[in-house]
Amino acid sequence: MEISPRDVIASTLAGEVDMYVDLSSAPRAMHRDLKPWHVGFEGCHNVVVVADPGDLGDDPSLERLIGELLPAPVRTVERVGWRVEKGFIVSPLPMDPELGLVVPEEDDEPYR
Repeated sequence: MEISPRDVIASTLAGEVDMYVDLSSAPRAMHRDLKPWHVGFEGCHNVVVVADPGDLGDDPSLERLIGELLPAPVRTVERVGWRVEKGFIVSPLPMDPELGLVVPEEDDEPYR
Protein backbone atom coordinates (compact mmCIF):
# COMPACT_ATOMS: atom_id res chain seq x y z
CA MET A 1 0.00 0.00 0.00
CA GLU A 2 1.41 3.36 -1.03
CA ILE A 3 0.90 6.29 1.29
CA SER A 4 0.48 9.94 0.41
CA PRO A 5 2.64 12.16 2.64
CA ARG A 6 0.31 15.12 2.09
CA ASP A 7 -2.76 13.09 3.08
CA VAL A 8 -1.02 11.66 6.15
CA ILE A 9 0.11 15.11 7.27
CA ALA A 10 -3.32 16.62 6.66
CA SER A 11 -5.04 13.91 8.66
CA THR A 12 -2.62 13.85 11.59
CA LEU A 13 -1.07 17.28 12.00
CA ALA A 14 -3.55 19.63 10.31
CA GLY A 15 -3.56 22.97 12.07
CA GLU A 16 -0.21 22.32 13.75
CA VAL A 17 2.03 22.68 10.70
CA ASP A 18 2.10 24.82 7.57
CA MET A 19 1.84 22.37 4.68
CA TYR A 20 2.42 24.98 2.01
CA VAL A 21 5.88 26.35 2.72
CA ASP A 22 7.69 27.11 -0.53
CA LEU A 23 10.70 24.82 -0.94
CA SER A 24 12.47 27.59 -2.84
CA SER A 25 12.83 29.42 0.48
CA ALA A 26 14.89 26.53 1.91
CA PRO A 27 18.52 27.49 2.56
CA ARG A 28 19.80 24.53 0.50
CA ALA A 29 18.61 21.58 -1.56
CA MET A 30 16.71 18.91 0.36
CA HIS A 31 17.11 15.16 -0.17
CA ARG A 32 14.38 13.68 -2.37
CA ASP A 33 13.22 11.38 0.46
CA LEU A 34 12.47 14.39 2.64
CA LYS A 35 10.79 16.74 0.13
CA PRO A 36 7.28 15.20 0.23
CA TRP A 37 7.30 15.49 4.04
CA HIS A 38 8.45 19.14 4.11
CA VAL A 39 6.36 21.50 6.26
CA GLY A 40 6.74 24.72 8.18
CA PHE A 41 6.60 24.58 11.95
CA GLU A 42 7.08 27.51 14.31
CA GLY A 43 8.43 29.56 11.39
CA CYS A 44 11.14 27.07 10.40
CA HIS A 45 11.73 24.42 7.74
CA ASN A 46 10.78 20.99 9.10
CA VAL A 47 9.96 17.52 7.85
CA VAL A 48 7.32 15.26 9.34
CA VAL A 49 9.06 12.13 10.56
CA VAL A 50 8.45 9.10 12.73
CA ALA A 51 10.50 9.48 15.89
CA ASP A 52 12.28 6.20 16.61
CA PRO A 53 13.78 6.08 20.09
CA GLY A 54 15.05 2.60 19.23
CA ASP A 55 12.00 0.54 20.02
CA LEU A 56 10.04 0.57 16.74
CA GLY A 57 11.32 -2.86 15.78
CA ASP A 58 11.81 -4.35 12.33
CA ASP A 59 8.23 -4.21 11.11
CA PRO A 60 6.21 -1.52 12.92
CA SER A 61 2.49 -1.31 12.23
CA LEU A 62 1.07 1.55 10.21
CA GLU A 63 -0.76 2.71 13.34
CA ARG A 64 2.49 2.80 15.31
CA LEU A 65 4.25 4.78 12.58
CA ILE A 66 1.43 7.32 12.42
CA GLY A 67 1.34 7.55 16.21
CA GLU A 68 4.98 8.62 16.37
CA LEU A 69 4.78 11.39 13.72
CA LEU A 70 6.10 14.83 14.54
CA PRO A 71 7.70 17.80 12.79
CA ALA A 72 11.49 18.01 13.16
CA PRO A 73 13.98 20.52 11.78
CA VAL A 74 15.37 19.44 8.41
CA ARG A 75 18.93 19.99 9.63
CA THR A 76 18.35 17.71 12.65
CA VAL A 77 17.03 14.89 10.48
CA GLU A 78 19.93 15.29 8.06
CA ARG A 79 22.41 15.21 10.96
CA VAL A 80 21.05 12.17 12.81
CA GLY A 81 19.99 10.27 9.69
CA TRP A 82 16.83 8.51 8.58
CA ARG A 83 15.48 5.46 6.84
CA VAL A 84 12.31 4.96 4.83
CA GLU A 85 9.87 2.50 6.38
CA LYS A 86 6.57 1.78 4.60
CA GLY A 87 6.88 5.18 2.90
CA PHE A 88 7.47 7.10 6.14
CA ILE A 89 10.67 8.89 7.14
CA VAL A 90 11.91 7.25 10.35
CA SER A 91 14.65 9.00 12.33
CA PRO A 92 16.45 8.32 15.62
CA LEU A 93 15.68 11.80 16.92
CA PRO A 94 16.99 13.06 20.27
CA MET A 95 13.91 12.71 22.46
CA ASP A 96 13.53 13.59 26.13
CA PRO A 97 10.73 11.83 28.05
CA GLU A 98 9.55 15.11 29.57
CA LEU A 99 10.53 17.73 26.97
CA GLY A 100 9.92 15.79 23.76
CA LEU A 101 12.15 16.58 20.78
CA VAL A 102 15.39 18.27 21.82
CA VAL A 103 17.40 19.99 19.08
CA PRO A 104 20.16 22.56 19.02
CA GLU A 105 18.95 26.08 18.27
CA GLU A 106 21.22 26.25 15.21
CA ASP A 107 19.18 23.45 13.58
CA ASP A 108 16.21 25.80 13.17
CA GLU A 109 16.17 27.32 9.69
CA PRO A 110 13.58 30.09 9.33
CA TYR A 111 11.62 30.42 6.10
CA ARG A 112 10.57 33.62 4.42
